[in-house]
Amino acid sequence: YLLLGCDGVWERFTNQQVADFLLKRLPSSRSISQACAEFLDSCLAANSQNGAQALNPKP
Repeated sequence: YLLLGCDGVWERFTNQQVADFLLKRLPSSRSISQACAEFLDSCLAANSQNGAQALNPKP
């Protein structure tokens, strides 16, 4: 998977934390999009002063 994120993501989480979060949720999520949405919710909850955007490009 490839996840592109803005500074609101990377100021709060390391690459490894993002990977761990998504890999933990992928088995129970309906899709990668849902897992990314859950991740962005956690970004906003952790850092309400800065927005968060992410893109999961499809091949």
